[in-house]
Amino acid sequence: MKRLIVQVPALAIAAIAVLVALTGFATAGPNATTAAVTPAQARAIAKAEVMRLAPTLSVKSARTATTALTANSPALYAQVTAAGIVTASSRGIVQANVSHPEPGIYCFSGLPQAPKGGLVVVDSNANGGGSGPDLAQVGITTLRRCPAGSGGQAHVATFARDEGGPFLDDPFFVVFWF
Repeated sequence: MKRLIVQVPALAIAAIAVLVALTGFATAGPNATTAAVTPAQARAIAKAEVMRLAPTLSVKSARTATTALTANSPALYAQVTAAGIVTASSRGIVQANVSHPEPGIYCFSGLPQAPKGGLVVVDSNANGGGSGPDLAQVGITTLRRCPAGSGGQAHVATFARDEGGPFLDDPFFVVFWF
């Protein structure tokens, strides 16, 4: 029993230490409530820190400020009619880049470089009420249905929603990035 009494103060101190460690403990001086940093002071400190570090900062991947501002935007995009005509709502893709060899197949060639990815969406707001439930896919490869020797870099296929549905001419929006 004597041994248990000797260990009680040590256990009590250890329990208090665990309690303080888990709940946190801080002390402050007498002016702690009036010494808080105001929003204006925080802005001034941040501005001073930015100005101090500014000479060492750079945008290594951009050649100009314009490039830096547009670095995350799509490289090329186009609105293409069901007949394969590139509309004025396009950037970087012109009529010469698109061929339409058969229904529902649109081939892209002559682009500045081979795209790394793409996205296509059927234009459901086209003349005549749109395309209804049709679907579209983009491929970043040459398609055997594209004209031989065209240097095809990408293609879009539009088709009926039904499983195994036929290829159909549908208007679409396409985006390519490099």
